[in-house]
Amino acid sequence: MAAFSSRTTMRLLWLIMAPMTLAGFGFAGEICDAGESSASQHSRMLQTALLQRGHQTQPKTSTILQSNSQVTRRESNDNIKERYLKLIEMAVTGSLTDEAGSCLETSPSCNVTKPFNASLREDGADWPPFGHTMVGHLRLRNVRTAIEETIANHIPGDFVELGVWRGGTCIYAKALYDVAGEVSRKVHLFDAFGEVPAFDANPVYKERSKFLAVSMEAVKHNFEKYGVLDDGVQFHKGLFKDTLPAFVASDPQQQVAVLRIDGNFYDSYQDALYSLYPMVPVGGIVIFDDVGEDGTPMQAWLDFKSDNGLPEKLSKIDHSGRWFRKEKDTKIDPQKRRPPRDANLITPKKA
Repeated sequence: MAAFSSRTTMRLLWLIMAPMTLAGFGFAGEICDAGESSASQHSRMLQTALLQRGHQTQPKTSTILQSNSQVTRRESNDNIKERYLKLIEMAVTGSLTDEAGSCLETSPSCNVTKPFNASLREDGADWPPFGHTMVGHLRLRNVRTAIEETIANHIPGDFVELGVWRGGTCIYAKALYDVAGEVSRKVHLFDAFGEVPAFDANPVYKERSKFLAVSMEAVKHNFEKYGVLDDGVQFHKGLFKDTLPAFVASDPQQQVAVLRIDGNFYDSYQDALYSLYPMVPVGGIVIFDDVGEDGTPMQAWLDFKSDNGLPEKLSKIDHSGRWFRKEKDTKIDPQKRRPPRDANLITPKKA
C-alpha cells in the first residue's frame, strides 16, 4: 500500500473527526451547499458552530462578571463605611477642625487657644475647643476594637460610659453599632450633665467646671447633629451613687458588653465597679480613662480587684487609658465596698 503523505493523513483525520466534532455542537445533520468542497463545507460549519458555542457560553461569562461586580460592590461599601467612621473619629476628637487649635492650659474656659498638635490629640493629652470628646484617637480606637471584638465574639450586652462630657465617645460607639447593624445593642450615658459637686473640692476641676459641665440637652443635640439619636441611646442623669442602683434594679438580667469608666474620683470608680462589673459577661471589655495618670481612680481599681480576688490585669492604651477583658465570672461581695472618701462625701448644692 502506498504511503500516505502527511497532508493526506491530516485530511483523512479531518474528514473522520469533523462530523463528530460538529455533532458535539449540534451540526451533524446539516446539509452542505451544492458545489461547495467538502473541506470548505466543514470549515464553514465549524466556524458557525464555534460562533454558536461562544454565544451559548456567554451566560457563564456574565455570571463571572456579576460575581466580580458583587465583590467590587462589597469592597466599595466597606470602603464607604471605613471613611464614614474615620470622619466621625476626626469630628468627635476635634481633629477635623484642627485650625481651632487646643485649649491653653491656663485658660479655664478655653477662651485662649494654642496651635494644634497632632501628637497631643492622638494621645488625648490636650482639650479640643470644639470637639465632642477629650479621649483622643488612641482611646477612641480602643473603643472601636472593644465593640468590634465583642460583636465578633457574640458577647451579649450594651455599651455603657460613665462620665461623657459632650458625648463624643458614645456618639462614636453608636455609629459603630449602626454600621454593624447591631440595632438591639444600646448606648447608655451616665453623667451629672451639669456641674459636679465634688469639683468644688478640687482646684483644677473647680476652675474648669464651666467648661466641663455640659447639659443633657446639649449632648442630645450633638447626637442629633451626627444623625445617631434614637431609642437606642439612653441618658441617665445624676450622680453615679444614685443612677447606677436604679439602672441595675430596672433589669437585673441586662448585660454590658463594653463598660467604659471616666469618673475621676475614687467613689465614682467604686460605684461603677460594684454596680456594673457583675453585669459584664466573660469576654466583655472594661475600659478605664484616668488610671494611668491619676492615682485616685487607680487605687479604686486596685482595692476592688484585691478585695474581690479578680484575676484580670490592666493593659495600656496610652498615658491615661487602660483596659482588660473579663476572664472569669467572679462573685462580687457588696459588703467589701469601702467607705466614701471624695465624691460621695459632698452634698450637692440646692437648686
